[in-house]
Amino acid sequence: MTMIQPSTQERSRTGRFTKLLRGLIAYAAFFFAFLYAIGFVERLLVPKAIDTGTAVPTSEALLVDLLVTTAYIFVSIFLEERPNLSG
Repeated sequence: MTMIQPSTQERSRTGRFTKLLRGLIAYAAFFFAFLYAIGFVERLLVPKAIDTGTAVPTSEALLVDLLVTTAYIFVSIFLEERPNLSG
């Protein structure tokens, strides 16, 4: 039993179309994220802007930032690849 392979020309067309489609999707995602970031900072056409959060005392904000940063550092250390010393 023989298998019929698509011709090289058909594969190259399909590959080029797939690459073009993937590039257009990536461009659209970037463009949307970029415009949303502008809207987030400038409060234009987005449901939640950078200024709409509740105000808290500076000490509480610094404590939360310190806790988040510490958690990030610990996770980074624990997920670091270590050499396999067995055998």
